[in-house]
Amino acid sequence: MQALGLLLTMQIPIVPIMVLAPNLPLLFRHFASTPGKEFLVPMIITLPSLGIVLLGPLAGMAADRWGRRRLLLWALVLFAVAGMAPVMLQDLRWILCAQAILGVAEAVIMTNGNTLLGDYFPPEERNRWLGVQSIVGPFSAAVFTLMAGILGTVSWHAPFAVHGVALVLWAWLLLTTWEPAHVPPPVSDDGLRIATGGFPWRRMWPVFAITTLTAMVFYVPTIHFGLIYDRLGAHSPALISALTTTATLGSVVSGYYFRGQNREPLKHLALIYSSFGLGLLGLGVSSTYWTGLAFGIVINFGFGLTLPALIALALQRLPESHRGRGMGLWMSFFFCAQFLCPPAFALLMHAMGGLAPAIDLIGAFCVLVAGVSWLRDRRAAEMQAASTN
Repeated sequence: MQALGLLLTMQIPIVPIMVLAPNLPLLFRHFASTPGKEFLVPMIITLPSLGIVLLGPLAGMAADRWGRRRLLLWALVLFAVAGMAPVMLQDLRWILCAQAILGVAEAVIMTNGNTLLGDYFPPEERNRWLGVQSIVGPFSAAVFTLMAGILGTVSWHAPFAVHGVALVLWAWLLLTTWEPAHVPPPVSDDGLRIATGGFPWRRMWPVFAITTLTAMVFYVPTIHFGLIYDRLGAHSPALISALTTTATLGSVVSGYYFRGQNREPLKHLALIYSSFGLGLLGLGVSSTYWTGLAFGIVINFGFGLTLPALIALALQRLPESHRGRGMGLWMSFFFCAQFLCPPAFALLMHAMGGLAPAIDLIGAFCVLVAGVSWLRDRRAAEMQAASTN
């Protein structure tokens, strides 16, 4: 019950994306006369990530000092209140303010949720639950997306009401979780001793760099699926929601795959980027939304591996005494990509002359990264085999 509650809670920060992405064309039409709408409207979805970027490390340090469960419960209440506020708002500026407050709650939720998962479970069991997250995530995302599509047919306000699900999770965690006792161990989860009591920056910088690059690619289709399917002929929010939901079957498959793997998390990168590259290149050349759906499933296979692999990699290298701060920093780097993705992709579309050429370019980059990762893994395997012989 603790693990399932935490896994569902860590789906909360994707609610703004899953709820609003299918309705992005609707929001563009409603705010068509607003100056700068090309940048401001997508910010409704991505502005909460700025709160995680700025406050994630502070949330992690607060968790290490004052307790993780207490902060998590308060953050869920704040998330529900701020997330549902746009139901009653008309002005785009006030909506963006509410989304900024939502980001404060998301920073605490993501940092403390992942930290508690590391507190409650040892590495092997934790990795199995991270695999379950890729199975549970698509089902919860499907529910959010379908609800958003249905509510989007009522009005552009209505989908924001879905944020109220945070109150259900607040009750769940209130009844099933506890504040863990903190006894800092002398070694980290992977058995490597930490030379001093300070934060292991040298070991974590590569993790943060990989996380930022992968997240930038991760959010291109995640945020823009609505526009992609709209370009392919799916103009209804309900139809876009159905297509997005069906595509999450790829994440379910990869979740089962991750659960059965007992390998170094870094070795999943080649498969992640292969899925992204093939899927994005396919979307770029698709002419109907049915073809786009097939490639969306391929991309979602990569989605299902991304978060479990990156979280497992971060938790593996963090000692318990710095787990909260470390996961807060990890969240900052991951969601920095979410915040930067829409303006960066808008500039790329302008430079490339449209949506499809920009997607093709990113897909080609992913294929290149996948090839480099496959070669690195093969060389590492050969060196290991030579050393054993």
